[in-house]
Amino acid sequence: MSLLKNLIEEDFGIIGNNKWFRAEQHDSLVYNAEKDIFYWNKHGIAGDAFVYLTQIRGMSPHDAKEYIKLNGEIGTFIVQVKDGQETYKYPGLVSSFHQALKYVDKSFFYARTITDETMDRFQLGYWKGFYTIPIFQDGLFVQMILRKDYPKKLIRKYYAAGETYLYNSDTLKYTKTVYITESPISAIILEQNGLPSVSHDGGAQGFKKEWFKYFLYQTQIIILGDNDSAGISGAIKTAKILGVDRCKIYCFEDQVEKYGADDFFIDENTKEDLITKVNNYGFFSYERPEYDKRMKYEYRN
Repeated sequence: MSLLKNLIEEDFGIIGNNKWFRAEQHDSLVYNAEKDIFYWNKHGIAGDAFVYLTQIRGMSPHDAKEYIKLNGEIGTFIVQVKDGQETYKYPGLVSSFHQALKYVDKSFFYARTITDETMDRFQLGYWKGFYTIPIFQDGLFVQMILRKDYPKKLIRKYYAAGETYLYNSDTLKYTKTVYITESPISAIILEQNGLPSVSHDGGAQGFKKEWFKYFLYQTQIIILGDNDSAGISGAIKTAKILGVDRCKIYCFEDQVEKYGADDFFIDENTKEDLITKVNNYGFFSYERPEYDKRMKYEYRN
């Protein structure tokens, strides 16, 4: 018997056979023996033994990790230490949250034109009312972006550590032309439309100098900022990090304020439409000296 099945039986009792089981005390808590995961519809939680221990039993990630080891199951954990504090990052969350998405309304992603095939490709998921986007960097799972629209729009991170990460950096291995967007969601939409794209989880101004090393072989970089001051100045800042002569910027300035790359495709525009916009209305950072002066003032103060 699996550790997860044992845990459910200890806490609530379990009945069923073959593939599907449910807790005796909670009809909405079900267990899939084939995939060794649980789903608790009432609480919007799904996952494996680690998720069960941390979310249902309330264990700390460290204690859950040790419990799993003591009970003879092998779990892969990434341990990061910052300021003397250990953070346990668990890649198993990616598949757990992706499985949970199969049980809930996917309208958050559908409204953004994201297809089921793309959800599978990027292992998008669901957790406790949030839709999830896993971030990998250098082959390691490092963060989970959490997003929701209702009851109000929220963007959070699963791990509270203050690090920011480059999103979808693996695409840089296969293309000399790449788009940089303000959000991982926008990068996913561009990839779905055949445009190699990366992003990060640091907001409009969050591009880091240390990420330059990932862009050594790109000859053309198109930076797509949102149509607002932060988007334009952030795009210019990014271009200066990566090299102004290879970075063309387009910020949807013919649209309403805060309009971005995701809105462009939600409005049923195509890959070819975006390429045309960039060619006709894109600019290089040195063509906007007014923003250059503003940035220097902001850095100085």
